[in-house]
Amino acid sequence: MSEVEPGRVSSVKAGSEREQTRGWSYAVSVWWSNGRVSEHEVTLSHHDYEHWCGGVEPPSRVAERAVRIGAEVLGAGLAGRFDLSQLRRRVEGFDVTMREG
Repeated sequence: MSEVEPGRVSSVKAGSEREQTRGWSYAVSVWWSNGRVSEHEVTLSHHDYEHWCGGVEPPSRVAERAVRIGAEVLGAGLAGRFDLSQLRRRVEGFDVTMREG
C-alpha cells in the first residue's frame, strides 16, 4: 500500500467472518480517499464486543467501526493483521469513541 494520511478513509467493509473460540476474525478492506485499498485480518474477542456495544449490533459492524477509527488516526500505520483490542493502546480515547458508535 502506498502512504496514506490519517483521516483519509472513504469506507471500510468486513468480508468473510470466521467464528473462533473466543470471538471472531474478519478480512477487512479499507478504501482510502486516494483510491487505494488495504486489506487487514482482524480479530474481535467476545469480551471486547460486549464492552464496546453490549451485544446490540452485529460483530461485523463493531469490527468495521474499530478499523475505521484506527485507520482515521493511524493511516498507513494500521497493521495488516491485529487484534482490535490493540487499538486501545494506539488510539487515544478509543473505547469512548467505540461506545459512542
